[in-house]
This record gives sequence, structure tokens and C-alpha cells, in this order.
Amino acid sequence: MTKDSLAPSFDKCGIARHHTQADPRKAALRKVAGRTREDLKPKFDYTEELKNKAWEIAKPLLAEKKSSRRNIFNKVCKVLWSYIDNDGKVALLPKPSPRQFYYELDKRHGRVAELKRQSGPGEFRNDFRGKLGNVLMEAIGVGHQYEMDSTQVDLWIVSKDDRSKIIGKPTLYLIVDRYSRLIVGYHLTLDKPSWDGAKRAILSLVEDREAKANRLEVPWKPELHPAHGHLPGQIILDRGSENIGYDSDRIADDVEVDVINLPAHFSSGKGTIECSFRITHVPLRDNTAGYQFPAEAMRRHGDSYMHDAEFDLDDLDAELYQIFEMHNQKMYPGMPLAEEAKLAGVRPIPLQVWKHDQSKAMGLTTKYDAKSLEAKLLSKKLGVISQNGIRLNDVFYTCDHAEKNNWFVKKAGGRYPEVNISYDRRHVDTIFVQDLVDPRRWHEAHLTPACVVYAGKSFAEVSVSVSSTRQAEKEADDHNLVQQLQHEHDRAPRAAKAHQKTQADIAASNGASRTSGAKDVRAKEATGRRAAQAAVAARVKPSSMAQSEMPPSDVAAPVLKVDAARAPSRPLKVAIPTRAFDPMAALMEMDDD
Repeated sequence: MTKDSLAPSFDKCGIARHHTQADPRKAALRKVAGRTREDLKPKFDYTEELKNKAWEIAKPLLAEKKSSRRNIFNKVCKVLWSYIDNDGKVALLPKPSPRQFYYELDKRHGRVAELKRQSGPGEFRNDFRGKLGNVLMEAIGVGHQYEMDSTQVDLWIVSKDDRSKIIGKPTLYLIVDRYSRLIVGYHLTLDKPSWDGAKRAILSLVEDREAKANRLEVPWKPELHPAHGHLPGQIILDRGSENIGYDSDRIADDVEVDVINLPAHFSSGKGTIECSFRITHVPLRDNTAGYQFPAEAMRRHGDSYMHDAEFDLDDLDAELYQIFEMHNQKMYPGMPLAEEAKLAGVRPIPLQVWKHDQSKAMGLTTKYDAKSLEAKLLSKKLGVISQNGIRLNDVFYTCDHAEKNNWFVKKAGGRYPEVNISYDRRHVDTIFVQDLVDPRRWHEAHLTPACVVYAGKSFAEVSVSVSSTRQAEKEADDHNLVQQLQHEHDRAPRAAKAHQKTQADIAASNGASRTSGAKDVRAKEATGRRAAQAAVAARVKPSSMAQSEMPPSDVAAPVLKVDAARAPSRPLKVAIPTRAFDPMAALMEMDDD
């Protein structure tokens, strides 16, 4: 006995009727023609009325993406085919099977609509839509369309300064020509995806490749870089944060390259670069220590290859440099080629396709030099020309062109002019200044001697430094205000007393001139003050000075006798100077004390 014997009408199972008619020898292996649909008919009678009721309940639930088909079936069963018995427990009525319900649901809702609901419009467009064309339908030649994207390299790297330290995985920006699949530029960085990284990837199209090859210590082969210096007519990007910000508008506004931002979750729209990522990772996986398999990284208790890391960023840069050169020379049999290229004997090699089609691509690409392109892609802002230099974000710059043309000479009665500036937020050392006469010319400016202290910093770091300086200035203002108010408070009684005495003396003078006899009065007061100063100097003798060290005096100093009530606690000895002694002046000074 087998489990199949429990199936309905098992005794009628056997070879189909048309087989027995074709081969009479098999007729003995069966009794009847086999099971019919009537034998397998479900016991539940799913009437049209019940189907309509179930649809009315299921229809609003289909608008919710989170509702699964099974959840919808359960909710319909709760309404139509269940009840609460006398004991307060849920009991089921005869109901259709889930398969019956799903069949009717797909008939009314549509299987395609259900697939869109479950996956979402973006995933449906990317994974389930019909794919009837190829890249030749959009790219009309080499250089017409470039695809650019970023990804994390699945390779652990070490620090250049201390190779015992593992510093994570770098970010790779890649630019691929859609028509020929030629890798035309790339940028490797430790930073997360950002506009600065994307900008550097675009600048790699025009950078000095020979200098880079020498820096990475790899052979320089100019014949493998036919697209160097060429910018495309269109560049295709996804909707990453680095590609939809205001800074990315410079690609279209200043560089004059059309930008196409694909819809979200539409990686198949840039399948050329997605495949290039996969292809270039294969040599790393096979030959490089520290490669982390993505499947292992996501698996629980999966293998980790972190501690196998041996390459630093420069080593990986050199490795990728040669991998991309190898990619451009490999043959890809599945690459779509134009019929004209096939007849010309062009093999599906990216390098050959580019070189063959380059003559026909005149007008599709634009030639740029590195300095001009960088000036166009950098952040833009208006600066002010002043006597201290070209001011940008509280930092001052100068350049030879500005000094020769007297930009910093103050113009009488005129305002300082503004000038367009391109700058890199990460580096404060240099900026690009647009010429005041010829807007097509840009001049490289550097920090003035007064601002050299900011060299090597970013504009964000300079902003923090300037903010701290301004905060100190604000605190200085408050501190100085407190000191000023305290001074005014302390001098107020003295000023009031001086005012009171002065007014009393003016009143006692009976209107006499305040300047009459001022010369004699001034001389008399000066004489008295000199005598008083001499007396004070005599009685305040430094204790460290021995008696023998005192200056000699030809006149003995007499002892003055004064009224006992006003005399000091000890006798006062006054040294008589060589000039005549005036006892009245000394007594007047003592009286004032």
C-alpha cells in the first residue's frame, strides 16, 4: 500500500486513453480510461454569489502592499466562513481551499497587477518587465552615453602607515561607455559616496594618466586609453544623494553634458555598468587576499576574510588600474554590435569597438583639459576683491594676475567688485577665480601670507576656527563693557567731589578770571609738590640699602619739632638736599597728609 492509494478514484488510475489506442499492448495495464475532472471535483460549491462577496471584501485589501494573499484569504474567511459558537470559540464553515480562492482572485485582479502590488512599481519595472531591446537602441555611438555609479569594493584593506591595522572597505566610482563597454574612468576613495567622490570620478576622464601610472608603479600604455580627455554627450546616473544634489547640477549647467537620472530601483536601466562591477570583481576574488564574498558577509556565522587583508588603498588602486586595462582588451561574445561593425570584422572587444567607431562619433564628445573641467565642477560662490585680497568665507587669496592688474588697490569712492570663484570644500589652500574681463579664463589663487595659518585645512575646519575667533571677540566686547561700567562707577564719587569743590572755589572768587595769574599759581604748586616728593623719598628708605651706601650729604639733617598732637609716632628725620631747605613746604605737605 502506498500513499497514492488514498487518492480519490485510485482504482481508475492508469494510462491515458489515447495511449491505449496507439498501443493496444498497453490496454491490459488499465481497467478504465482513468480519473475524470468529476472524480476530482472539490466538495465545496464555490458559487458565483460567494465569489462576488469574497471579491468585495478582498478588493480594498489589495490596495495595501503589506497584505499578503494568505492574509487576504484569512480575512475573507473570518467574514464569510466562520462564526463564534455558544462557548465563545471560533468555528469554521465549509469554505473554498486557498488554491480555489487564489485562482478566482487572479482572474478578477490579474496576475500582473498582483505582481506589481507585491513587488512595487520600481522592482516590477526592474525585474519583471519585458526586455525587448539593447543599448544600441539608445546609444548611437561611442562617447554618446556614459554610465556612472559607485559601489563598495568587497575587499578589506589595511592602513598605509600601519599595515597591522584593517581600515575597512573602500568606495569605487566607475564610468563606462554604454556603446562599447569601455571603462573610461574611475576613482577609488575611503570616503562614503558623495558629490566630491563623483566629481573626482568625472575628473579622472581628463587627468594625467601617465603621471598616475608612474605614481602607482604600473606600466604606462597610452594605446589602451583612447577615450582620455573625452566627455560624453549624456551621462546616466541613478538617484543617489551624490547625483541629485544642487552640486551635481554643474554637470549640466557648466560642463554642458546632459544628465539622465534613472527612476529609483531601476538598476537594469544601467546594466552595462552593473555588469562591469561584477566582471571587475572576479579577478579580485580569485587573486587578492582579503576578498569578502558578499554571500558570506550576509550569512549568519558566515566566513570572514577580514584578517587576510594585505593591500592598502594604493595597492588596490594599482590592481584595479590593470584590471580595467585587461577588461578593455577582453572579448565579450554577447556584446551587441552594429551590423556595419560586424561586416568590418570588428571583434566584440571594447577597445576595438571604440577605435573603430570613434571616427563616426565626431560631435558626440567634448574635449576638456583638467584645469578647466575642475573649475567647472567645483562649488561656486561669489567672492569680494578687497585690499586684503580676494575674500571667500573669511579667507583671503591672491594670485599673480590679480597683483599685476592692481585688483587690490583701493578705489576712491567705489565699492569693491565681486568675482566668481570655484573652490573645493575639502581644501582651503587654492581656489579658481574667474577673470574680470574674459569669463572663459580662470586663474588659480592661493592663500595670502596672513591666511597661511589655514593651509591644509578644509573650509569646515576654517569655519570652526573663525567662529571661535568671533566668539572670543564677542566675549571681549562684553568683558570690556563690564570694565568700562565699573570704572565709571568707581570714579563717580571722585568726580562729584571735584565738581563740588570747584564750584565752591569759583563762588568764593567773586567772579575773578579763572586764568588770571595761572602761571604763578602753577609754579608755586610745582615747587610744593617737588618738596613733598623729596620728603617722602627721604623717609621711605629701602631696607636693603646699608647706611654706608646712602648718598653723602654735606648738610646735616635737623630734627623738626612739631606739635605733639600732630606729630608722628616717631621722630621724622629729613635729609637736607644740597639746595636750600624750605621747611614751610614740608610742613604743608605733612598737614595735607
